[in-house]
Amino acid sequence: ETTMGEYMYREQQDYIEILNQIPDEWKDSVRISDYQDIIISVDDNNISYDNIEVTIPQYSEEGTWSLNYISVSDAVRNYLSIYRDSDGNYKNIQTNELIDLGFKTEFEVISSNPDTTPPEFKNLELSQYIFDVTDSYATFDLSADLTDDISGFISDSHFTQSNIDLVWSSPSGGQFFGTIRCSDVSGAC
Repeated sequence: ETTMGEYMYREQQDYIEILNQIPDEWKDSVRISDYQDIIISVDDNNISYDNIEVTIPQYSEEGTWSLNYISVSDAVRNYLSIYRDSDGNYKNIQTNELIDLGFKTEFEVISSNPDTTPPEFKNLELSQYIFDVTDSYATFDLSADLTDDISGFISDSHFTQSNIDLVWSSPSGGQFFGTIRCSDVSGAC
C-alpha cells in the first residue's frame, strides 16, 4: 500500500480498483471482483464489465467527487495504473505520461448532513506494558474505546464498515509490528 499525491496504490490482481479521496481522507474502494451480479463480456482481447452497483454511503461529503485512481491488470499481470494529480490531470503511474481518458470522471453528491469528522479515540489500554522477548515472542490483549459524531461505526454496506489500525514502531523507527484491522460489522475481529 503506497500513497502518492492524491491517490492510494494497492497492488492487486484480477480486479479493477478505484479509490476516491476527499481532502485529508480516503473514501470507498470499489473493487469490481467484490460483486456477484456483474456481467463480464469477453471477446478475444476485449473485456467489458456491466451491472456494477457502487454504493455512496449515507453522510458522504457533498459536492463534486472525482475519479482519482484506476488500476487494471491482464492475465499475465501486466498492469496499468492511472491517477489524478493535484492539477486534475490523469497520469500513468509507471511512465508519468498524461492520459486523456475520454470519458466523464466526476459526479455530484447532495448531502444535507455530511459526516466529515473522524472518530475520536477515548481510551486505549494494553493488558501489560513490559515485554521480555529474549527467548520467545510476546503477546498482549488490548481494549480501545472510540466515539463518532454522525455515521457511527456499523453500516449495512461493506464499503462503510469501520476499522481500526494500530501499528507500533521500535525506538529507532526501523521496525514495525502489530497492524490490527478490525472491520467486521458483527463486532468480532
